[in-house]
Amino acid sequence: MADGAIVVPICQYGGEFTSGPSGNLIYRGGEAHAVDVTHDSSLESFKDELSKVFHVDVTDMSLKYFLPNNMKTLITISCDRDLQRMVGFTANAAHVDVFLISRQENRSKMMVIEFVATNASLVSLRVLAVNLVLTSV
Repeated sequence: MADGAIVVPICQYGGEFTSGPSGNLIYRGGEAHAVDVTHDSSLESFKDELSKVFHVDVTDMSLKYFLPNNMKTLITISCDRDLQRMVGFTANAAHVDVFLISRQENRSKMMVIEFVATNASLVSLRVLAVNLVLTSV
């Protein structure tokens, strides 16, 4: 990828993650805005833009995205290098979603529990934990 490449992620806020049939995470609801990011963008300027478009204080928020072809693992963006990696990893992707998640919601709501029952007996209980303990941005 050239350093001047632009990625336009769809930034989402205010929705919830649910578990899909194959264990993938699906985001539903909330607002979405397209925000352009280059390899030279700083995390601070990206967060400032998100703060403006969503009209929220992003101080206690985490930014996360999926790698192309992996809808099971959210990757955290916590520094300029993480943002540069996201641009590099997703420059040729059909689309990129970045999720703005409240750290408090992340701790209390972002655990999705999927029950699979057969013949009225519990066959399996699978817990998909979405980074329950986050580090500071």
